[in-house]
Amino acid sequence: MPNKSKDQHGYIDFSNTVVDYNEGDVVIYDHVDVLSKSYPLKPKTTLLGVCCTGNITLTVNGKVLDFAPGDVFVCPPNAKVEKSDHGDDLDGRAISLSDHIIQGLLRDKMETWNHMVYINQVYKISLGESCGQEIDLYYQLLRSKLENKRRTPSYSILQALLRALLLDLCNVLEDIDGPVDEHKPS
Repeated sequence: MPNKSKDQHGYIDFSNTVVDYNEGDVVIYDHVDVLSKSYPLKPKTTLLGVCCTGNITLTVNGKVLDFAPGDVFVCPPNAKVEKSDHGDDLDGRAISLSDHIIQGLLRDKMETWNHMVYINQVYKISLGESCGQEIDLYYQLLRSKLENKRRTPSYSILQALLRALLLDLCNVLEDIDGPVDEHKPS
């Protein structure tokens, strides 16, 4: 995949932000605190974050949201994320994904994703600490594949891991609001 310009990832100034991995449609941040230096943030991509330790309060499109360990942040493109408040013990991970890759990976679950993220504007998914650790395991597996010095990771393997993560989140979203088919008129 060709690398995209920094402008395609929103108002994040990459010259002052530590990006731990950038493959055009996918940007990985090992520590969410690097993003907190970039507020206000209005990404042109979907930003997924998981709170591992500590607490953080974000204002997203005027909604004040409190995140604790096990909570997942889903920020769709062009949502305005304003200054956050967090303690020194904050630790979390973030992945920025282009619409192109989300559509390609979700395929049959795209309707669920669109319904919850764009229509219902679900910016926070509370999984609980143990489920949040499962989401962090996806992240750790992605990082281990990228850091493997013996061989270059296949982009298709990274896509498979990202697809598994997104499908897992879609299942949680359906549990929150029920399957999208239940909302269709008869």
